Amino acid sequence: MIPFKIVSTNDTDTSRGTGFVIKKENKFYLVTAKHVFYPSSTQNGYTLPDYHNSLSVVTILKHDNLLPLQKELLVDHKTETFLYNVFVLKNNQALDIAVLKINSPTNEIKQNAIPFSYLEDTIAINYDDSLRTEGYPTRNSNFYSANCSFAKKNYQDILDKDSQYYFILNSEEDLNGLSGGPIFNISDNITKSITGIFVGQNRTYKKLGYAIFSFYIKRIIETLND
Repeated sequence: MIPFKIVSTNDTDTSRGTGFVIKKENKFYLVTAKHVFYPSSTQNGYTLPDYHNSLSVVTILKHDNLLPLQKELLVDHKTETFLYNVFVLKNNQALDIAVLKINSPTNEIKQNAIPFSYLEDTIAINYDDSLRTEGYPTRNSNFYSANCSFAKKNYQDILDKDSQYYFILNSEEDLNGLSGGPIFNISDNITKSITGIFVGQNRTYKKLGYAIFSFYIKRIIETLND
């Protein structure tokens, strides 16, 4: 189970990040941070992107020799139909998650897909859990893995009302550029579950990061399977 490098391009932007694939009932879904598809979308409270000029192409890249595996149009500006899905909150806002169904998965995607059952059913925080995030930092092209943990409660309290969606983690490593990467819950070096998805680094304290609970990824995929 490895994450993939993501490159998203449209008329004005090229964005890079990390994504991972979830498998549910022989269906495959690419999961990443929404701002990997729309780099400006985090500047206004995670509001849904404007349909105007929002055609994009996403390419999933193999982690070693960068072979393109899959391309999809994200938004059809004529029909205004999203081909990826988000978790929408009040006032037309959305969490920084994008889920894209992969219609023709390659063997590599299938082999590295993570079972749907690994997504957690709750948004509870266990401060004793050991976490690890993986991905492809923008500063280099190499695969990167960082051990991390839930930040202490006084940091979590900073999130206030957003704490039902987000949590803060800390690490001994620089977390820059890991947006869209999975956050694994680890026990004895074995992956137990996916706790969340990495969506951002604190601008002042580089070893603090923000993540969204995988519970919401699960809700999106369940909706797509209805």
